[in-house]
Amino acid sequence: NPHRAVERVSERLLMRPLTPEEQRMVRTSFDEFSAFYRSKPDAADQLMGIGELKPTGGVPTPDLAALTLVANQLFNLDEVLNK
Repeated sequence: NPHRAVERVSERLLMRPLTPEEQRMVRTSFDEFSAFYRSKPDAADQLMGIGELKPTGGVPTPDLAALTLVANQLFNLDEVLNK
């Protein structure tokens, strides 16, 4: 479940569960990113081709690309940067 994966990443980075409002915002971001990458699968493949490790399967590439962008957003939160 991609939304559960977003929640797990958020909890690890923030060291707390997301508030209901934060959950809504993060899920909305994921859904928008996922829709973008589903409409542009080459862009998802390009993003997931960056780096030494390649995806091992199990998660559709558009969802994995969307999760990557959500994680990037979370990493840039002041709350994460100041921990």
